[in-house]
Amino acid sequence: MEEDAFPRGGTVQKTDTADRTTQKRRDAHPQDNLFMPRPDEKKKGKKQRKKKKAKNTKQEPTSELGEEEEGEGSLPNLVTSVQVLSYKKLVTGMPILGCVKEVSDCDLTVSLPDGLIGFAQITRISDTLTRILQEYADGSGHTDEDFPTLPKLYQAGAMVRCVIAEVVTSKSGHPRILLSLNPRDVNQGLQGTTLKPGMVLSGCVASIEDHGYTVDLGVKGLRAFLNRAETQEFLQSRQMAAPMRLAQPLLCLVRSVVSGGRSVNLTISPTLLQKAVAKEDLDLTLDSLTPGTLVEVTVTSVQNHGILAEFLGFTGSVSRVHLPTKRAELYRKGQRVKACILYIHPTTKTVGLSFQSRLWDGRTLVDVQELPAIGTVYKKAPVVHVWSGIGVTMKLSAETPGFAAVSQLSDQPVESIENTFKPGTQHSCRVINCSPLDGQAIVSLKKSVIEQPFLRLQDLKPGQVVEGKITSVQSYGITVSLSNYVRGVVSKIHLADIILKNPAKKFNEGDMIKCRVLNVATAGRQLALTHKRTLLTSKLPIMASYQAAKPGTWAHGFVLSVQDFGCIVMFYNNVKGLLPKREMTQEAQEDPRKMFYKGQVVKCRVMSCNPALEKLTVSLKPEKSGTPVAADFEVGKMVNVEVTEVKPDSLGVKVQGSDTPGFLPMMHLSDHQENCSLLLSRCSVGDVIQDAMYCCSRATGSMVTLKPSLKKAVTSGQVVEMFSDLRTDRVLRGWVRTVKPFGVFVEFPGGWVGLAPKAAVSDRFIEDCTSLFEEGQSVVAKVTEVDGEKQRFLVSLKPSDCPLAGEGSTAVESLGSLLAEREKAAGQLTAGKGADLSRQHGKVLSATVTNIQDAGMVLSIPDLQDLTAVASKTHCQGTNLNVGDSTSVRILHLDIPNNIAEVSLRPDLLEQATEGKKIKMKKGGEFSCTILDAKAKYLLVGINGSGALAYVTRKWHPNHGSNVGMGDAQIGERSKIRVVRITQSGSVIAMPAGKKTEGKKDGKEGTEHKAEKRREEKNRKRKRDESETREETEADGQNQAEQLQLGAIVNVVVVATARDHLEVKITGQGHRQEGIVHISEVKDDVSEGEAPMAKFLVGSIVPGRVIGISHKKVKSLKSLPFSRPGFEEVVYDVSLRESVVKAEANFEKYLLPDQKLRTDVYKEDQKVMFYLQSVQDSHVVASVSPGVLGKLDLLSCSDNVEDLKNPSAMFKPKCAYLGTITSIDRESSTLHLSRLEKATKLAPGLVVNAQVAKKVPGKLVLSLPFGGKGFANLTDLSDSYSSNPLSVFKVNQLLRCCVLECSSKRHVRVSLRPSKIGGKVRKINDPDYETVEDIVDGDIVRGYVEDCNKHGVFAALSHKVKGRVQYKHATSYFVRKQDELKKFFPVGKLVTAKVLEVSYKSSHLELSLLEKDTGAPDPLPNTCGYPLRTPKDQKEKKRKERGKEKGEKGGKKRKVERESDADDSGVEVVGMKSTDEEEESVPIKSSGQGQTSSSEPRLTLTGGFSWGDELAVSKVTPQDSESEEEDDTEAEVSQPPKKKSKKEREEERKANDKELYKAELALLDEDRPPQSADDFDRLVLSSPDSSILWLRYMAFHLHSTEIDKARTVAERALKTISFREEKEKLNVWVALMNLENMYGTEESLMTVFQRALQHNEALTIFKQLVNIYKRTGKTEEADQLYGTMVKRFRGNKDVWIDYGQFLMENKRAEAAHSLMQRSFKSLDKQDHVQVISRFAVMEFKLGDVERGRTMFENILSNYPKQVSIWSVYLEMLIKTGDLDQVRLAFDRVTALHLSTKNMKGFFKRYLEFEKKHGDDDTVSAVKRKAMEYVEARVGDVGTT
Repeated sequence: MEEDAFPRGGTVQKTDTADRTTQKRRDAHPQDNLFMPRPDEKKKGKKQRKKKKAKNTKQEPTSELGEEEEGEGSLPNLVTSVQVLSYKKLVTGMPILGCVKEVSDCDLTVSLPDGLIGFAQITRISDTLTRILQEYADGSGHTDEDFPTLPKLYQAGAMVRCVIAEVVTSKSGHPRILLSLNPRDVNQGLQGTTLKPGMVLSGCVASIEDHGYTVDLGVKGLRAFLNRAETQEFLQSRQMAAPMRLAQPLLCLVRSVVSGGRSVNLTISPTLLQKAVAKEDLDLTLDSLTPGTLVEVTVTSVQNHGILAEFLGFTGSVSRVHLPTKRAELYRKGQRVKACILYIHPTTKTVGLSFQSRLWDGRTLVDVQELPAIGTVYKKAPVVHVWSGIGVTMKLSAETPGFAAVSQLSDQPVESIENTFKPGTQHSCRVINCSPLDGQAIVSLKKSVIEQPFLRLQDLKPGQVVEGKITSVQSYGITVSLSNYVRGVVSKIHLADIILKNPAKKFNEGDMIKCRVLNVATAGRQLALTHKRTLLTSKLPIMASYQAAKPGTWAHGFVLSVQDFGCIVMFYNNVKGLLPKREMTQEAQEDPRKMFYKGQVVKCRVMSCNPALEKLTVSLKPEKSGTPVAADFEVGKMVNVEVTEVKPDSLGVKVQGSDTPGFLPMMHLSDHQENCSLLLSRCSVGDVIQDAMYCCSRATGSMVTLKPSLKKAVTSGQVVEMFSDLRTDRVLRGWVRTVKPFGVFVEFPGGWVGLAPKAAVSDRFIEDCTSLFEEGQSVVAKVTEVDGEKQRFLVSLKPSDCPLAGEGSTAVESLGSLLAEREKAAGQLTAGKGADLSRQHGKVLSATVTNIQDAGMVLSIPDLQDLTAVASKTHCQGTNLNVGDSTSVRILHLDIPNNIAEVSLRPDLLEQATEGKKIKMKKGGEFSCTILDAKAKYLLVGINGSGALAYVTRKWHPNHGSNVGMGDAQIGERSKIRVVRITQSGSVIAMPAGKKTEGKKDGKEGTEHKAEKRREEKNRKRKRDESETREETEADGQNQAEQLQLGAIVNVVVVATARDHLEVKITGQGHRQEGIVHISEVKDDVSEGEAPMAKFLVGSIVPGRVIGISHKKVKSLKSLPFSRPGFEEVVYDVSLRESVVKAEANFEKYLLPDQKLRTDVYKEDQKVMFYLQSVQDSHVVASVSPGVLGKLDLLSCSDNVEDLKNPSAMFKPKCAYLGTITSIDRESSTLHLSRLEKATKLAPGLVVNAQVAKKVPGKLVLSLPFGGKGFANLTDLSDSYSSNPLSVFKVNQLLRCCVLECSSKRHVRVSLRPSKIGGKVRKINDPDYETVEDIVDGDIVRGYVEDCNKHGVFAALSHKVKGRVQYKHATSYFVRKQDELKKFFPVGKLVTAKVLEVSYKSSHLELSLLEKDTGAPDPLPNTCGYPLRTPKDQKEKKRKERGKEKGEKGGKKRKVERESDADDSGVEVVGMKSTDEEEESVPIKSSGQGQTSSSEPRLTLTGGFSWGDELAVSKVTPQDSESEEEDDTEAEVSQPPKKKSKKEREEERKANDKELYKAELALLDEDRPPQSADDFDRLVLSSPDSSILWLRYMAFHLHSTEIDKARTVAERALKTISFREEKEKLNVWVALMNLENMYGTEESLMTVFQRALQHNEALTIFKQLVNIYKRTGKTEEADQLYGTMVKRFRGNKDVWIDYGQFLMENKRAEAAHSLMQRSFKSLDKQDHVQVISRFAVMEFKLGDVERGRTMFENILSNYPKQVSIWSVYLEMLIKTGDLDQVRLAFDRVTALHLSTKNMKGFFKRYLEFEKKHGDDDTVSAVKRKAMEYVEARVGDVGTT
């Protein structure tokens, strides 16, 4: 399109005819600029035209409102009046500025100029976002978190640059504008060459780079980069976190244009964007102008509807809507104003402008909240402006205008807007929409609109009753129009209370219908209604939120779904509840589907609701079946309750001031279950209980509690409000709800219930939980596991997991509260009887025996007529009474509610009560006492010398339960106590004094002391038996246990099974002792893995022999430390081994020696059996024999590193395992064991397990087996060196290593190289050199820097070979100070070096790091700032010049400052000034002679090197001397060089020209192969899209072992090759994957693989990588990749076939068979035949031929006429060589009725087969069959 035919722009005003002609003539001049105003242009007649227009305004309205006047010679951009946009004026491709109004997941609603609305779909946002959507749809590349949804990218008020994509007509007949925000469309008029700094463009983030972002501007061939530093201000203003998301929309300012318009640098600084005004020097055209651009305009005309202005050689119009003051009169002609371009019409060339600074103050955001809400009604809004034929503008408020279109002015047609709506008249209007871009509201003056109940979905509320008109009746339901702006849908199930089969018979279009709002989905613009009569007429509360679902509330809902477990009931606003099966009716129903159907209306009662989790449970049962919860119910709230009912197990209560009932369980009356029945018995109806606490809600009402522990816990904030409050290790107070044999269910305030499994209820082993806990018991629980998905959690009741702070004080306080509660309750019960029964405790009263049973006696006490006395069997010892006998009893306990008194008849207790006198008890006093009885929380004792009683605390925990029993306490035992508290009622609480009572030896006290000593001695030797029924008590108490002898044969009863022993009881006449059978003494021959104790069950009786005696201290909850301090129990070691039991004379050898001598029988390297005890972090503890432990280091447990990651899985408890003794610790009787197969000690060459201990610079510290400590140098970490080798290792990582040197156990040098430890070795890129003899001059080697000192850089090539790099060979830069050079050679730096010299005699290596030698980049970066070294030829030239000057001066000598040449790098080591005499003393020898120096050699010895005399300075050759002096520019030149003759110089010049000519010819030779990197660079520049050249370039670097350079070349190729050359790029991707597979790591290979997937067809890349794996023999990796492929490409049959081929080739036929069956589930049925045939061919070639034949036969039986299958089958049969089967198959196929062509082919093959494998007869038979077939076909044709 030529500009001559389509001129643009200009500031030409409308002139007279002569001026137009002149202007036209000027425009035709080829050198004129069409885009700049002419200074000599005459603007005549403008005032006259203004006056004329003012008069004829009514006659020419359209001319004023935007229709351009086109006259002869007028330009397309010539604007003569203010333009107003409408739907009809929009065209496709029109650029326009918009403001985001609403954001949804799939599209944007955009506000456009002049009140228009557009929509941008998600697929028209940007190419980057579309690509991400496609990747997400394919299931790869992005997660839900990083997926850039529209709400994450845009927000309301965002300014966007758009293009009109399409203007369509909706189903309702209204126009709909479709927009595109794609930078490719918005910037379509731009090219890279037209971009200039200062231009503002729209784009989006295309990729995230290390230092910034690449931005997609939509300009072809342009690369745009945004530095991270340029984004800080933008991110802070948006409150966004870095980095920005992919596809993030950006408004960018061009900072610079580089590479001739191929690349630009951008900024998004809001400050700079606000100042970015387009200037004339940008040379912009209408095509390159974009909406949103800021320009400086000059007002050229002020009109009624707005302003005309010119800018940059163009003219534009500003509607008065976009004037800040809304008044055009305030502007004057010639005024300069900043404006923003709103749109550019591509056809009429009109430009819309805006003067509103709010559009660019924030530049990217506009405040959309400043506009009035939709639906707002203004009663008296004045008209401020009339737009002829368009509408009116009204003033809604001081800052907000409103626009009413002509269609919204009245319900009736308006003939003349100007007459009806004159400026200043007031009218009522209602906001129906808003235009954020224009900054005005869209209003309607229609009365019908003003009276509308709602204009948008937000005006509706769930549960609201509405009325509307039916607009359509469909099969799914009916559509109801509630207003002109709101429509809803009544689904089929909501048309009536029952399901209507034919809704069209009842509902007709146009009918009015009443509905109720079910749900309002504003995001999806959906409204759900219901017409169910029950819901419409319901008077019950509307349940529209979970917060409104209060327990006990009744509401109507409908059944959403019916399941086996119940129904899901839906209420309003998507509130759903579960109706459990048990809550459906009073009678049990098996199938809910028989009772309910979908859509059925039900009346439900809320049972429970958790708003935070949105969980609601409802019930259909009548209200009487459940009690409503109190209205003020809140867990932890204290209330006063009144007793309304007394039940046997609870109290019915109600809160004072409320009639809501509740209940108080009996076990919640106290924390002490002993007192609960007593407290319940004192309650009666009408009693008021103070300070009860709401605990939880049940179906029977609100439950309250009086437990002090729960009150304290809730008060301190330990209440669980939500399930998320339950965290692991949190300790809570609760109570036992239910006890089961398998565990205990614990409930906590709020109704949360957790399970304590049997293993977590006690610190000791228990078989049944029911014997330990009782319901209602207060406990302390620790949360151990939380399952958030299933809303379940586990707790532990072990006292060790739930310790109590201050356990002793807790026991005293608990005992005090127990006694106080009991005394108070007992006092209230006995108050009416006139007697205080509590005073009877401890007294001796007369009683009569009324009944004698096995468990004890029943007696009657005359003084306590209301109580029945009971004496247990223990308290009847020492008596011989019959029924009717009278005796004395001592009162121990009184159970007043049950009218029972516990008494004792024992003579010793009666004697203790009657002797002595009254003793005054005081706190802190110590007294002698006698134990009377034992309870769970205390011991009842009597004070010796008086009848006083005391309660002694026991070691107590709330979780111990009530069945503690007597423990080691003995009735009648005496000890000492210390009083700690005396209650108000006089009860004494005491604690053990810690030592025994010392009695007097004279008189009565002496007799008492002797009796006490006898009883104590008797108790120490008393036989211990768990079953009291089997205990035989001697009347005189004098029989003592007999001592067993070592070697005695005994019978033992198995009592319990521990981890490494059996607990037994030794039975027999005269003794019954405890014994232990160690697991090693159970069986003679134990095999590894066997559990020798498995056959011994509890209760089993087996013979054994006593082989040892040991003692153990009693540490049990049942023990009495104050009565038996330091008591030790005798335990016998028993052996059950058959060889030991049957031994006769020589049984002594089996007896256990002394503990310290038990390890003497073991020796190092001996094999022993051990048994697991525990697994620690670093070792395993085992048991070997009685008294001998075993210890295995974790690294010594297995040769397999994978096993060490889970050591607990290697060993099973109670099983035997074989180990080798590595060392013996005789002091602790511990054997150090190992299960390693090949070694028990560290030795060179041994491959062992190791664990990373720590990482230090230059080495890795490892923990080794047998307590060793290893070190691995950097050169020993891998066969391929890397820049940061320690980064791949983590502390505590388990791995394998090879021992290299072992100087001591704590200093072992190891290697982690795969070549050393026998792992998979791809290729050894960096060999482990043993000596320098493995290296020759010129080798390229790699190593790590070990040291950097004044002698040079020292690098380790292996752990034995190191080399030196002189500074002159270390870098091409001249660095004078050594300290500055050290920072470039840190310890551990990877360097590539070339071997310059090898000294095999002294084992010295001289290396070079120079780029010219290694090809690797210089170690110093090119930005280091140091100068380059002077080349050798330039130094020589300078020397010659200095020599010449010296000769001219007549041999005068001067002082020179010599620099040390020790390192020759410019690093100054030694500096001195030499005098003339010193210079003369230095002899200069001729060529071939050595040069000596009086100075000392400057090369010193360094660690790890042994430098010899041949490297001394005194023996440097002349060549070396010259090399070392070449950097010394100030060195003395002894003799001037000989001057060359003219002929010599001419010959030298010719020789140089000849060499140069040869080099140029070589470069011109096209057939000359490239020999350097420069040659390759020239080649790839000439053919950048040739992948073969790039691959040869990569191979060139790989040949020199320059892996990194090869990678760099590959990356260059991927960036250089054109995107159209997909195949060429694919070749490079495959080559790069091959490179990483051979030389890289698995991580680097996967990184390249993932990148290749993003740029190529995924299946192709997968196939290439799997082929790479197969070629390199990595079957395991290939198998894993195939597994991924069949999941990702499950519908591709070729993938399944290739995988099957791979499995068959690797002899995995079974896996291939399973794979074929799996493929049928994913592939289409039409592909099954081909897959089966291909697998059958594999069976013929690689598997079972018979199976392949069967598979083909199965196919042909179903598809007998499949010609292709027959062909393949015949070919496979022929290859097998089974001729009979082949002939049989040919006979079958030739007998089929196939087409003539196919039959001819089969007969031909059959004949060829017989000719090759048959004879003449078979050939004739085939021919005969063929003739018969032909005759038959001819006969058939003749018949037809």
